[in-house]
Amino acid sequence: MKSPKSFRFPSSTLALLALIILARVLTLGVPDFIDTTEGRYATVAKLMLDRDDWVTPYINFKGVVEPYLGKPPLHFWLMDISYLIFGQNTFAGRLPSLLSAIGIGVSIWLLGAAALSAEAAMVGVLVLASSCLMFFLAGSVVLDVTLTLGITIALCGFYLADRSRLAGYLFFAGLGLGVLVKGPLACVLAGFTIAPWALNSWLQTKSLPLQLRSLPWITGILLFLAITIPWYWWAEIRNPGFLEYFLWNENFGRYLKNDYGDEYGTGHRQPFGTAWLFMLLGLFPWSLILLAFIATSWRSVFSTQSFRKLRDDSLLLYAFTWTVSCPVLLMAAKQYTGTYIVPSLPGFALLAGVLWDRQKANGWLTNSTLENTLRYTLGILGASLSIGATISLWYSSPILSACAGIVIGAYICWAAITQSKLPNLAAASTRVAAITAITFSFVLLCYSDNLSNNRSARRVLERASTLAPGNTPLRVGFPFGIPFSSNFYAPLMTSRPITVQLLTEEQIPNADVDVIVVRTKDASKVEQLKHLGPQLGTVGRWSIIQAR
Repeated sequence: MKSPKSFRFPSSTLALLALIILARVLTLGVPDFIDTTEGRYATVAKLMLDRDDWVTPYINFKGVVEPYLGKPPLHFWLMDISYLIFGQNTFAGRLPSLLSAIGIGVSIWLLGAAALSAEAAMVGVLVLASSCLMFFLAGSVVLDVTLTLGITIALCGFYLADRSRLAGYLFFAGLGLGVLVKGPLACVLAGFTIAPWALNSWLQTKSLPLQLRSLPWITGILLFLAITIPWYWWAEIRNPGFLEYFLWNENFGRYLKNDYGDEYGTGHRQPFGTAWLFMLLGLFPWSLILLAFIATSWRSVFSTQSFRKLRDDSLLLYAFTWTVSCPVLLMAAKQYTGTYIVPSLPGFALLAGVLWDRQKANGWLTNSTLENTLRYTLGILGASLSIGATISLWYSSPILSACAGIVIGAYICWAAITQSKLPNLAAASTRVAAITAITFSFVLLCYSDNLSNNRSARRVLERASTLAPGNTPLRVGFPFGIPFSSNFYAPLMTSRPITVQLLTEEQIPNADVDVIVVRTKDASKVEQLKHLGPQLGTVGRWSIIQAR
């Protein structure tokens, strides 16, 4: 591999990256696990650990514990290891996502430093760390960040395969890890990046790219199979029919059908092309800067010369195809969520680093144009974030909201006074990342109580245990659906053991439970609830009603 070029990026950037990571470490414990995704996956990992079964994931679905055949187990294994070290809590459950995000950043830096320069690599890491979706999902119980780590290792290893045999093996190992997180989707997304890039190389040179010819195909494929086959084979033996359901329904059906036979809930239908909107939101604020730059320089951006540069620059095209891989794949998909575009975020980060490098080396863009875009965007971004965050957060935490407004407002004033003195693009981009990270952290802290009270079950269970008469184990009934988070938190209650069960509307009058927990807006609509005991209290959107 080529050794990194001299590193001249402002030293304050390293401190900023450290602060972003520290902010996520300190906030991993808040809010409580949010339903449905976090509560679901946290419980799946907990059940595997409680049952001492490291082969079959389990889920408590509608009050019945059954095998969870919707996802492979790698992320759950990581969570269980974290549970064993740090205990069964929110910090431990979210730690694997944070470590995966750090691994993604390290991979992008290594590729950028080897193929470009350490300075350009740091630009990419800076953009990645301060992007909206990556910042928040790095502290969430989701599979997408770990999947993205596998894909990132694979794609970074692939591009460097002609320089290092180890990199070639990392390509196959990364794909194997991705397949153990979410299945063949990892290979498909890597293919959506590599295929158009390799086709362009073929059209340009009439030969396959050197990276493809340098891969250790035989031993690499054996490595891939050694990583993936044992668990898939053993899971099928333990759960006949797993491969048919998982490989077809979960990996192909969701992209082709509105109703693909989801055994564990309902899918998320999206209008055509919504993935591009998710991409813009996920990359905020850098997508805002990109749009502002395109709006002010669209003639040069969409010129024939620019397209020719994209076609002729191998790494630039590779980063571009990586960036658009997820939106292109999902454009016509029937069911998906915004987190599905996460594997494209490292591609955008690499793209930012490549553009930085080309700008410094070849002067593709005038410094004044890009610097002014960053500076003016800084002012707009700061003002909008300050006003919006302060107003909206007031309703959840007035004190923290006031602090947020004061800190961000002071920062904006300082930035506005000094922005004309910014020495270069590095300082301007670092300042954008700084104000974004500050705002994201305050938003997370200020909305923590709101989310814990309304989108999770821990606090309402604790409240029910103190309000319900007696000190015997508490039986809690949930009409219409048990929150996944209650299955995680109820067995961990130490002051008073709690069990939860699902109640149909017909079962409510004669249910063998002590209290019924129902959404407040539904309590007045359910006729059977009116004939039960008094309402004992409320927590967020939940009402606690005495059953007998």
